[in-house]
Amino acid sequence: MLRLTWVQPEDLLGHELRQAEQDGREPSAIAARWRAAGGPPAPLTAGASPVPASPYLRLLAKDLLDELADLPSSLAEHEPTDLARIRALCRSRPAETADSATQAADGRAAGEAPVGAGGTPSGGAAPQARASGTRPRAIPTEARLEAAWLGRAAGCLLGKPVEKLPLDGIRRLAEATGNWPLHTWFTARGLPADLAEQYPWNRRSAKNSLAENIDGMPEDDDLNYPLLNLLLLGRHGKHFTTTDVARLWLDELPAARTFTAERVAYRNLLSGVEPPRTARHRNPFREWIGALIRADVHGWTNPGDPAAAAEQAHRDATLTHTGNGVYAAMFTAAAIAEAATGAHDVHHCLRTGLTVVPPASRLARAVRHAIRLAESRPDFDAVVDELHAVHRGYHWVHAVPNTALIAAALTHADGDFTGSICRAVSGGWDTDSNGATAGSIAGLLAGHPTALPDRWTHPPQEPARHLRRRLQRRRLRRPCPPHPPGGPPLMTAPLTGLRVLDLATLFAGPLAATLLGDFGAEVIKVEHPARPDPSRGHGPTKHGVGLWWKLLGRNKRTMTLDLSKPGGRTTLLRLAATADVIVENFRPGTLEKWALGWDELSAVNSRLVLARVTAFGQFGPYAHRPGFGTLAEAMSGFAAITGEPDGPPTLPPFGLADSIAALATAYAVMTALAARERTGTGQVVDMAIIEPILTVLGPQPIWFDQLGHVQGRTGNRSQNNAPRNTYRTADGGWVAVSASATSVAERVVRLVGRPELIEEPWFATGEERARHADVLDEAVGGWIAGRTRAEVLKAFEDAEAAVAPVQDVREVMTDPQYAALGTITTIPDDPELGRLRMQNVLFRLSATPGAIRWAGRPHGADTRAVLTELGLTAPEIAALEAEGAL
Repeated sequence: MLRLTWVQPEDLLGHELRQAEQDGREPSAIAARWRAAGGPPAPLTAGASPVPASPYLRLLAKDLLDELADLPSSLAEHEPTDLARIRALCRSRPAETADSATQAADGRAAGEAPVGAGGTPSGGAAPQARASGTRPRAIPTEARLEAAWLGRAAGCLLGKPVEKLPLDGIRRLAEATGNWPLHTWFTARGLPADLAEQYPWNRRSAKNSLAENIDGMPEDDDLNYPLLNLLLLGRHGKHFTTTDVARLWLDELPAARTFTAERVAYRNLLSGVEPPRTARHRNPFREWIGALIRADVHGWTNPGDPAAAAEQAHRDATLTHTGNGVYAAMFTAAAIAEAATGAHDVHHCLRTGLTVVPPASRLARAVRHAIRLAESRPDFDAVVDELHAVHRGYHWVHAVPNTALIAAALTHADGDFTGSICRAVSGGWDTDSNGATAGSIAGLLAGHPTALPDRWTHPPQEPARHLRRRLQRRRLRRPCPPHPPGGPPLMTAPLTGLRVLDLATLFAGPLAATLLGDFGAEVIKVEHPARPDPSRGHGPTKHGVGLWWKLLGRNKRTMTLDLSKPGGRTTLLRLAATADVIVENFRPGTLEKWALGWDELSAVNSRLVLARVTAFGQFGPYAHRPGFGTLAEAMSGFAAITGEPDGPPTLPPFGLADSIAALATAYAVMTALAARERTGTGQVVDMAIIEPILTVLGPQPIWFDQLGHVQGRTGNRSQNNAPRNTYRTADGGWVAVSASATSVAERVVRLVGRPELIEEPWFATGEERARHADVLDEAVGGWIAGRTRAEVLKAFEDAEAAVAPVQDVREVMTDPQYAALGTITTIPDDPELGRLRMQNVLFRLSATPGAIRWAGRPHGADTRAVLTELGLTAPEIAALEAEGAL
């Protein structure tokens, strides 16, 4: 029978009983009930007991887990998880860097609140002031960061074969092969058979982590999490929330690659439990080492700012951990941030790490004790023996003993790289994780990859390839900003090599081409010589230059061509032969009239994808009518449901249907290109603008089909949930509130002082609440009307209720969340307008990001260059000009 590890209630209970005792609760009565019922103890090393429990025991285990969670803790005062309370206890927190001080001041000016567990503003005690003054910002060299990455990998790999082995076994295996005190890779060469049988290597790692078989760096969660956190920062910046971490895991992290606290939190997410409760719900591993091994990137990206590194690690850790599990991550991130500057020794870095965790916590006490031991005992084996004796009650993966061992190893080795990783691994417990963290810190202190001894980056065995060569394939990159700045992309964009001809005008077709160009496609904008794309003059202009065009025409080369002329037709066919995609939005039949239909285009290029974007599609009774997005907004049902109930149908004041159609067209083009990879041939994309907007309107057709239901106009209300509306604040601002989930609706009514509404029978479902929207709007709107917008936002965020300010474009341009995402970017040197700002590329890719290389160019600016590249001679170009085709 398949036994899923780390999540079965009967296996969790034994761990929770031990955890409860360690964190100051009294579980003896519950333990007696479990034993009396025949419940098994926790598995010793594996994550699942060999035999599944009976249904009765499994139900009992769930009940007892919940009862244990409700027991009070005598350590709660000294071991909080809330960030504000941690800050209040850490009165020696280091000063912030100048950059952090500026960011904090900007945040306070914008009305930001202190961030607590789960990445949400905390309503706890005000943070204590940091030490006076600010510290200069430090920037580590790329070589120093590479050394940290190599060090982390080498330390992890050293510890992999002996993970889960007892301390005595590690020592005897190393001694038997002449490797004690530990100073190089473990090996099975010369190992007595009886010893190999008594202490078998870790079965998953022995095949690729012994000196004789190392062939690059194998996959391991100690390396996966730094890469995942680089992706986190690339997508969300340093202001990510715990919820952002959760979403990233669900998107990118396979559940089977999580263990202990991470696997339980993952299960909780899939069960609908929201962060930070994911760390507490039936999670006995919440103080184990998992958060610590995710902390390195938070230190690497905050060099010289250990407080910021620790707070970043806190937002990450609280998805899965509480108390000392969180402190281990904060301690590690702060120590690494200090080491990243290259200005301090290891002892200073460890002391700094202690300043960000509660001083009376078990972890802080254990680390201080371990450092004192390492400073006073010349024999590291004696240090380890005492640590094992003192911490024998903890599981071998618990954060307290492992963090203490890491600190002892680094202290005893005085920061030396080989000494640090070998001591960390030789001390047992979670060997690969301890070696990885010690290696990261010691690598930073070494300062350069060449400062690491060759045996750790160039394993000596043959025919294995060099470890360093493999590591450099996964080489650490500094987290790139969410979007690269203007100019050439930092790396090869995903659509590089793709050629797109944009024959379309106005919005839907041209925007689809823009989206392709943002990710590296070469887009050639083909316009009529005398009638440029109308978007050039649509809306406001500056110095005669259309501003909308600057956005819509970005990353496009521009040329002129009259397709109705013979020379224009011939030239387009020559261009089509070199292209991958053509986007056009002429009325159906127009290209065919010019002998440029699909038959002619596919004849010169069978791999071509032709995207035809029209109001009504290529066939049907309306196909030949003129049309724009406005007609789609009216015809699709959008306008009919938009506006106040007693008002007229309302159209959006921007190209909504066109924009949705552009997104759909870009997706359809990429789908057709993917099909081309299998079939070798292109095809036609027929995009009717009236269709995508109908798709995004949701289930209206099926409601009508099955129920005869016709949705009416409800203003800002919803027929499916309440409260959901915009509300005016005391200072004349507006906020939007949404309570699509009943739990959020409960938080809202509690916040506004109307908890009795929760007891109403109609409150239990969104549809019933919507029928009582007047009652809810009166309660919520009345409460909001008596407070300023800043007060409302702060209160809702503290209550974890969904709220957002209604912002105009002025506020959007300065909004800190948009700033963190890089949503608005600057084009520094447009030749026509100089410096300008616009929306950035639409989405972020971690490895192959898009970029804005230039804003919209003048009409026909690249005509001669494109034709020359196509092979036309000067006389041929002159002939086209004489014909009026250019």
